[in-house]
Amino acid sequence: MEIQQGDHNRSALRQQFVEQLSDETKKRIEEDAHLYLHQALSSPVMNIVSTVKGPYFYDLSGNQYLDCHGNGVHNVGFSHPKVLDAARAMLDASLTFSPRRLGNVPSIKLAKKLVQLAPDGFDRVLFCPGGSEANEMAVLLARLYTGNYKTLSYYDSFHGATALSASIGGNPHFTEGFGPMMSGCLHVEFPSYYRNPWKLPAYEREKIDDLYIHQVRRAFAQNPTIAAVVATPISSSPHVPSSYYWMQVREICNQYGALLIFDEIVCGLGRTGKLFATEHYVEPDIIVVGKSLGGGLMPSAAIITKSKFNVGGEKSVGHFTHEKNPIAGAVGLEVLETIGREGLVNNAQQQGSYLMDKLMELKEEHSIIGNIVGRGLLVGIDLVTDRARKKKAISEAEWIMYYCQQAGLSFKIIDGNTISLRPALTITSDHVDFICETLDSAFKSVSND
Repeated sequence: MEIQQGDHNRSALRQQFVEQLSDETKKRIEEDAHLYLHQALSSPVMNIVSTVKGPYFYDLSGNQYLDCHGNGVHNVGFSHPKVLDAARAMLDASLTFSPRRLGNVPSIKLAKKLVQLAPDGFDRVLFCPGGSEANEMAVLLARLYTGNYKTLSYYDSFHGATALSASIGGNPHFTEGFGPMMSGCLHVEFPSYYRNPWKLPAYEREKIDDLYIHQVRRAFAQNPTIAAVVATPISSSPHVPSSYYWMQVREICNQYGALLIFDEIVCGLGRTGKLFATEHYVEPDIIVVGKSLGGGLMPSAAIITKSKFNVGGEKSVGHFTHEKNPIAGAVGLEVLETIGREGLVNNAQQQGSYLMDKLMELKEEHSIIGNIVGRGLLVGIDLVTDRARKKKAISEAEWIMYYCQQAGLSFKIIDGNTISLRPALTITSDHVDFICETLDSAFKSVSND
């Protein structure tokens, strides 16, 4: 069975991989399996982490892995010294919590910085511990502002694992078997040019866009009181829509009075070669950021919006205990400062371009590569057994993943056959060379080319 969000944790290949690990590691994996409630994407685990630093994690045996997954938290790298210093400063000052109804300077400074960096007109923020909650806050705000409750989002997307966020995501892995989910969550297909359902050639982008846009228009025509469209501007798989597509969606939202919410939890804060992915496209009404805002240290997320949406003064759309956590505030501020100081947005663009060029060279050599798509350091490699039929190379993808793990390269498989590469934005051309050399060797191990 294909799992959209990741790989299987009970396959024969997983067991083979675990068997070659150290006895101490296998002992800890067994403890993990006996203590945690099992989940398809987390427990039982495949290895045990001992240290995270820079673009790497290390296991109990000291093996080093270039982490091209990182759950999207390591834009500035793991355990960045300045980020750790920011957290330590709060601990040393005994500023570890801010009770309800009280503010604190670190959180105010982080809010100021986000407003400063966001597109013009975005001048209000709201913090919370994680991305699922942030997406829920954005939707609740849209409901409050519009007086409507329905949402339009995309099949097989991921906006979080809580009930509302999972319902918006439309991924059956997080909704089936749990009984009724949230009502009013409508879905259409996200633009994929390579795998569009009409089997049109990928170069006919505008024709494909018009067919996808027709789905959006029809959804609104039948549900004119939709409160918001919720979308990742560049999906995590990834799929990279055209500017034309998002311009049309923006116009439809304007026509019906719906808000456009861009979930940039994965694609934001520099990953696509722009600080905000919306800078590639149109202006939404709410931007959601998270994961990397916490520097791989603190759970942290936020919504950024405009004063005209400041309509919840008599309600609470994000009443979280750690809404204004001062450690998260100090860490988030340092993350943003580090991104700017170290030129990580530009580095993501440059290294992402270099990575794409190298991968395109591999595509010429390996017929298992059906398609490569990405923007900045958010890249996907769609593996196929047959380029003409675009049949997904699911078993081969799993084999390649474990082959690369043993070679010190870690990534996630999405949609059963897509290698998803999301390294730290601090990587160099040497890291890119290592990624491509390792993949080259892995492709050769399963290829008849």
